[in-house]
Amino acid sequence: MKDDFSILDFLMEDYSRRILACFLSFFMITLSFHGISFFYVVDVQAGESSSISYSVSFITNENSGQESILVADDSSESLVLSREIVSIDEQTKIGYIEFLVTYSETSGEFLDPCDDVHIEISPSGMIADWSNPNNILSESSSDCEDMILILYVYPNYSGENYSTNESSIEEIQNIWSDISFGSGELTVTIDVNTNSPPTSIVPSIQDDNEEIIVNWTFHLFDFQIDEF
Repeated sequence: MKDDFSILDFLMEDYSRRILACFLSFFMITLSFHGISFFYVVDVQAGESSSISYSVSFITNENSGQESILVADDSSESLVLSREIVSIDEQTKIGYIEFLVTYSETSGEFLDPCDDVHIEISPSGMIADWSNPNNILSESSSDCEDMILILYVYPNYSGENYSTNESSIEEIQNIWSDISFGSGELTVTIDVNTNSPPTSIVPSIQDDNEEIIVNWTFHLFDFQIDEF
């Protein structure tokens, strides 16, 4: 009787072990399946997220004006510009500012040569992209040639539309929504040294000033983001 019980007990233990082994195998297979499924879904979602592309387009506008400045010989005059002075709303973004400076010999004297004119944007006052390599902050002329200056105000702005899949829509919005650029005053300084005509030996004939015409244009922009 004791032997029969031992054999039965052994068989039951063997059966229990097989049931337990089957259960553990099933559990591990189920766990592995769910784990693989989870990471697959995450990978697919990540792939879908990284494949989203955005097109960024710029809506541009201009604000232009002109100043006539009379500068005496061997002296300088300044032109000050700002959002408030040229009536640009503080929410409007300024891409860059361009200047066209012209002059001609206005003394009316025979053979009077062009005067020496130097114009310079002072690198302070306005918050701008002062280190931009495309800035032209000073020019000089002694032959009445036109002079062009340019100051890039908003960093990385060129006015050209572009597409990207490396940034989220929030990141793109942050890039182009900083309205601090363009705040403050911009000062343009003009220096003149007149060149006297041959008739200057006559006391009543002197070239002692020059009229400088400064044309300025603020290039303004807003932006639009589209998903594709």
